[in-house]
Amino acid sequence: MSGVSTFTCMGNWHGAPVVPVTRKEWEEARRKPSLAELCRLIEAGNEELKRRLPVWTPHCGAFKDNHRSIADALLPLPRLMLDFDEKGHSAEILSRSMELQKEGRWNILLVEESVRRGTHVLIDLPPGMTAEEAQKRFSADVGFTADAAVKDVARCIYLVTEAHTLYVSDELFVSPQSYTEFHGVLNNPADEEKEKNSVELRVLRGELNHSLNLSP
Repeated sequence: MSGVSTFTCMGNWHGAPVVPVTRKEWEEARRKPSLAELCRLIEAGNEELKRRLPVWTPHCGAFKDNHRSIADALLPLPRLMLDFDEKGHSAEILSRSMELQKEGRWNILLVEESVRRGTHVLIDLPPGMTAEEAQKRFSADVGFTADAAVKDVARCIYLVTEAHTLYVSDELFVSPQSYTEFHGVLNNPADEEKEKNSVELRVLRGELNHSLNLSP
């Protein structure tokens, strides 16, 4: 997809090869009537259909030979998808997530209801924070406990329809190349130390903030 900005990978079903996709392709897939029907049947109790749902990879933007595995992750992203399995709390989780974002405590990329009406929240990992620590802190901040199993860079999420989406940020669709370059400068302690006396890093930070429409 030369010249086209991809931001994640998608597979046609769980276990299928995953290929980089654009925002347009991701959004079009979420609008398909066939996906809506699958989601409806699964929510009604037809669990065996779940593995027929398309999947996408919120923690990685590309895999070697389209093989979804930790070893083949080419563009890991400093993001964390949290699962809140208990039904009926999506509105509360959304409201609290937006409050936390407004307070500058977390950067929220996506809030959606899962196919069985739990809640998914995708966040940026703060510089220097592990996924395990972020999961504990965000759970405490939002007031609900996320699934204790911290997923790795190769995790996939079942695709749901746009009707399940409660919030989505344009930052979700930033290309992995730009995203990792930006976070690479901010997350590397050695670079942070050099930044104190490095005009080049300060310039790079400003350029990337501008490209992502972020405050310095």
